[in-house]
Amino acid sequence: MKISNAELDWREDDLPYSRRFEDVYYSRDDAAGESLHVFINANRLAERFGQLAPNALFVMGELGFGSGLNFLQVLALWRKRAPETARLQYLGFEQYPLTRRDLERLTLRWPDLQDASNLLLGHYPDHSAGCHRLPLTETVVLDLHYGDATSRLRAVTNDLTAKVQCWFLDGFTPTRNPALWDPGLFRLLASCSQAGCSLSSYSVAGQVRAALTEAGFAVEKRPGFGRKRHMLAGTQAKAGTDLRFSRADTPWLQQPPARKRSGHAIVIGAGLAGCSTAYSLACRGWRVSVCEAEADPASGASGIHPLALRCRLFRAESAAAQFFLHAFLFAARQFRALLDDSDWHDTGVLQLSSAQNRANEVPLETLLALYDSAICQRVNRAQATALVGADLHDGGLLLPLAGWLEPARLCQAYLAHPAIHLYAQTPVTALRPTTSGDETVWSVVGLDGREPCAEADAVVLANSHAAASFEQSNFLPLHRVRGQTTAIPVTPGSAALKRVISGERTVFPANQGLHTIAASYSDNNASRDPDPGDDNSNQDLAARLFVSPDLLAAGKVSSRVAFRCNSADRLPVVGALADANSTRTLLGSLSRNAKARIELDAKSIESLYHPGLFVTAAHGSNGLASCPLSAEILASRISGEAVPCPDAVLDVLNPMRFLVSALKKQRAI
Repeated sequence: MKISNAELDWREDDLPYSRRFEDVYYSRDDAAGESLHVFINANRLAERFGQLAPNALFVMGELGFGSGLNFLQVLALWRKRAPETARLQYLGFEQYPLTRRDLERLTLRWPDLQDASNLLLGHYPDHSAGCHRLPLTETVVLDLHYGDATSRLRAVTNDLTAKVQCWFLDGFTPTRNPALWDPGLFRLLASCSQAGCSLSSYSVAGQVRAALTEAGFAVEKRPGFGRKRHMLAGTQAKAGTDLRFSRADTPWLQQPPARKRSGHAIVIGAGLAGCSTAYSLACRGWRVSVCEAEADPASGASGIHPLALRCRLFRAESAAAQFFLHAFLFAARQFRALLDDSDWHDTGVLQLSSAQNRANEVPLETLLALYDSAICQRVNRAQATALVGADLHDGGLLLPLAGWLEPARLCQAYLAHPAIHLYAQTPVTALRPTTSGDETVWSVVGLDGREPCAEADAVVLANSHAAASFEQSNFLPLHRVRGQTTAIPVTPGSAALKRVISGERTVFPANQGLHTIAASYSDNNASRDPDPGDDNSNQDLAARLFVSPDLLAAGKVSSRVAFRCNSADRLPVVGALADANSTRTLLGSLSRNAKARIELDAKSIESLYHPGLFVTAAHGSNGLASCPLSAEILASRISGEAVPCPDAVLDVLNPMRFLVSALKKQRAI
């Protein structure tokens, strides 16, 4: 999942030159002027932004994100011309991203765009293939897709329900970089575009015009900028042909399109999953009611404090590995933006090699070959000791972007959004749909039979293992895993600990005079009472991390028990909630032939899912990392925006997987 950065030479007038493609990034005469002429003005963006309805969504895409200049021009114009509540989603595709240092150097050339540049630089990643979701403001989202553009666009085509309204074609010249001007790629662009979608490019090469015309765009030459005589502009006359790639054999994984862009949503559960989802929905203009059974948010497993943010590492690239990598990166960016330094401690996490090997049997070399150094770095015993501030038995992996926080503080920050209302001590016992024509609204029913809040257009189940307690969701194979943490007093030696240390137990730096040791793990203990044996085990295993047996205090101050929620395959459950009855009817032939090919039209696919009902659960011990991106996935899907994950990732998270598996194995559903 590593990616190569752009290799630049800096030529006369500090002009960036690509050694790989032997070409400059932009005009040496006036880069900003060229960008305005070829991309901003040619697509009439000032006029189009100014004509948007207050809550409209405008989706743009760029092949060849490069220096980010075109995006910066768009961002600056958007902030001047678009309605305050309109939303911009910008999809940037780049195979060789600039390093952060090179981008900082470049943006100094455009002082008029400095505010926009600072926003981008505050979030910009320069590593790791895949989709990096960057919410730059509450109404502007930049999705940076790093990797081959054709592969990346093909991977998201099935779920790109938000059709693109404007494309910038700004790759290096076709003779130097033919992959970015391929006819197959242009057909993909057309399939992702809505009727009337505009495009522009500096290139008027004959093969480019022919390929775009064949893909369905009407193109024309226009006067170019500066020394270039011509540029290209085009429009798509009708919505592109629907191209579907990965789901010909699994059409049931195609989740239904959004029903509306905003409205009222009810989120059940005020832990990390529920609060992050409420926040992502509220940022999109939804009015959100959060129903929590307990008196306070973060009362379940989310209330274990503190929690460490780390990346769940895999031995090989896979859909699950992609999800956890980008979930970790998104969470780290969000916490940095949402919390101040006293609440988000981005100290890094040290993951000791002995524990890593025992847990996963993955050689460190395998991980270092797969992940960029921004994600994990090898440190020897001496380096680990210096990083931590105490003598350790071995080295391991430093996760430099990781850190720790108090989850209750994070939940409070999420719930502080003015569009969110918390209903505490409001347990929900049933979900009641009401359908009129094509519209379905939902009510939630409390213990007393009353409906605590108004009808909703969407409901999200985010209440851990209790998400499977409803009639509509009782097929979900969720189970509880007991965990117990132990708090011990700080000693003169342990006060020097500077980072989270993760071995067979995790030790947190001092916080209010205490260290937290996390956590035991038990599938077969349902007791809510602290177990002295777990405390002893926690303290014993924590002490073994350090050379000095007396570094940590022997006595304990307190213990806390909570129950994590896992699924049968130990992956989160995120997406539209499948309808078991419809699935049984429409996919029943899978119980007779697990390889049966079933063709479903759009109406049948929609009937496989409960309209407006979603779930985010089973985040296990990785919830601090996985909940924020899962919230973005759901909020994007519910609101009809582009989803920040490829189809393969959405498929491994889809709740439908359990129903289909049961059918294929001839189990009752």
